[in-house]
Amino acid sequence: MGWQAIEIGEEEIRDLERAFAAKSKFLADESVGQETIEVLREAGLNVKGILEIALAGRGDEDIYALAHKEDRILLSHDSDFLDDQRFPPRRNPGVVILPSPSGNRGGLVHALQNMLLVVGKYRELWSETKVIFSEGDTIRAVYRNRQTGAIEKNLFLLPQHGPPMLWADEDELG
Repeated sequence: MGWQAIEIGEEEIRDLERAFAAKSKFLADESVGQETIEVLREAGLNVKGILEIALAGRGDEDIYALAHKEDRILLSHDSDFLDDQRFPPRRNPGVVILPSPSGNRGGLVHALQNMLLVVGKYRELWSETKVIFSEGDTIRAVYRNRQTGAIEKNLFLLPQHGPPMLWADEDELG
């Protein structure tokens, strides 16, 4: 089937903004550099860094628990947080996995720009969701459907020009 444009009208956007208007707060684990934290703060986000609150060296489970307790979306480069056995969806304040900073630096910057657009404004939309940002324009989201309770997966494309798109063949997402 391939990519299909997501058509969102202005009224739907206003409804989303009313329903999920709270600004997101973030907890950056040790893998997220101080430079990235400062860039996000300059963009107006509320970000706490693990190193700043003396949790350096603590286990991932402790960091995940703190994010849940403080209702902060967890920012990391560590894909271990995608493991639902260790990090259950029901206690998930939201997890954002960014591409590695050691790879393409421009890719990380691009992913951060997309993250600001998609995750920055709508706090409640990301509860119980794990989002993986690529160096390109794709975003993979694994989340609990609010009506059915089922875990669902989607792949989105945020082209620089044109509407956001959804990969229509869910069977290929695994």
